[in-house]
Amino acid sequence: MVFEIEKGIEVPDPQQKIRRTYPFPDMKPGDSFLVPCKPSESKQTGKRLGVAARRWSCRQPGKPRFAVRQVEGGARCWRIE
Repeated sequence: MVFEIEKGIEVPDPQQKIRRTYPFPDMKPGDSFLVPCKPSESKQTGKRLGVAARRWSCRQPGKPRFAVRQVEGGARCWRIE
């Protein structure tokens, strides 16, 4: 495969909008939210939610802490610190 080299094409601006799935930045200690899912999916959903919370927390000053539990109707995430 041969690629054509082009000159004078501007680099587009980076995307300014950051896609956010979960409301971690808006939470205060004691707040929680439910991620609804089927009972057969609650374990996997809880794992994904916990990973997302840890990854977000590691990039924040003060390292907020979260707890994730499987509950009726899905997985729930609490901010605990």
